[in-house]
Amino acid sequence: MCKEEKWYVSIHLMEVRGKCGLLSSKKFLLKAVEWSNMDTEKPMVQTDWQWGERMIRTLDDMIQAADLATGSIPQISGQQNFWMIRSTDGIIYSEYVEKGFIGIGWNVLTEDVLNQYEEKAYYEELLKSHKYTDKASGAVLSKCRRFVNEIQCGDIGIIVGKTEVAFALIGKYFELSTEETTPEYELEINSQIEAGKYPGDSCPYRKRREITVISRTELDHVPLPIYKCLLSNRHSLSSMSKYADSILSCCYDLCYYENRLILKYHVKQEKDINPVDFSQFVLSIAELVAEDDRQLVGKYNLNSEGDVVLFLANNGQSAVDFLKNYMVPILLASFIMFGGKGFGFEFPSMIDKMKGIVTDFIFRKENRRLKAAEVQKAEAEARGAAARAEQAEIETKLKRIELEREMARSRAEVLVDNLARVSVPLQIVPPDSKILNLAELYEAPKKDKT
Repeated sequence: MCKEEKWYVSIHLMEVRGKCGLLSSKKFLLKAVEWSNMDTEKPMVQTDWQWGERMIRTLDDMIQAADLATGSIPQISGQQNFWMIRSTDGIIYSEYVEKGFIGIGWNVLTEDVLNQYEEKAYYEELLKSHKYTDKASGAVLSKCRRFVNEIQCGDIGIIVGKTEVAFALIGKYFELSTEETTPEYELEINSQIEAGKYPGDSCPYRKRREITVISRTELDHVPLPIYKCLLSNRHSLSSMSKYADSILSCCYDLCYYENRLILKYHVKQEKDINPVDFSQFVLSIAELVAEDDRQLVGKYNLNSEGDVVLFLANNGQSAVDFLKNYMVPILLASFIMFGGKGFGFEFPSMIDKMKGIVTDFIFRKENRRLKAAEVQKAEAEARGAAARAEQAEIETKLKRIELEREMARSRAEVLVDNLARVSVPLQIVPPDSKILNLAELYEAPKKDKT
């Protein structure tokens, strides 16, 4: 860094310290060292009084940020199906996940062969002639046809390993024809697996599908309904569509599926959880997000740590309008809990700013009444003495509305303080930045928020 650049950083830091007055000397010196050693090619992290038009200051700004964020929310079609794919007792799980594919056995049953005949007897004889020893040849045929023909691009798969589970978007079908995917080689590998001697270095299955991994989690961290199913169902390929909600909550922190929004918060606290903190967290989120209590239901998988999953029903709006409307309170909750953390250090005025915006959000309907009353007052004043009685009535209405605003402000202050406070001991995790990038939304110029 040249002398002039160091001088600029020094002046900048003096200005910051003078205006916020909240950093201790030790923290200030550490921050000074950090900033003075930074790469000057990168923009400096700036505090709220410097952002100008690059700042969420009002409810309108938050609405624009919500519009911008809506496009990043995964929208899962009700036509998509969900599948469980095992990985030969977890032996080839790593290869599936790392190389981006899944496979299924019985290599003699290729796509051409599966679509050539209908008679089960033909396939029973074919499997027997290649020394496949499966007793339920009908089940084998059904699984292979499902894998080839029923699974569609865009379906979601659960790939089961020994101690881990991966969730992935399933892609196109293909076949790999090599010396290591012949029926004979597959049977040899099967015998090695049964003897516990297979090194697990190459998948022997010819029939394959591409996958894109969405998320991975420990087996004992998956929701209980899925966990029970994984333990009891030992089939190599099974439909899991009835567990769609639970699966999607493992895939995404936020997504839209079949006319409802699925919203997940992960509690990282491993020790005992204070029930008051947890209750205030759920109540604050519910009060902020749901206008109608009947819209909101939840599932809680808390064994310290665990997930809080909320489902918000759409009662007739288009998906886009619904998402834009409810992204505002979801973003408000995120900025309250994680706002400064998304930028590397806390913004001193973030909580106060959120209190003002939450007040406007709670008061948004009454605000229209306030503006209408102010217009009526101005019109009455213009008519003079003949409208004095009307003016007095309007003044009374304005005072009542202003009292309602004070109540909204008090409610907002309690809500914001509670949500900001309890998110710390509960160790609530910020949302996936690929879906809600708070820093990007906070920094985005207004001209880009269209």
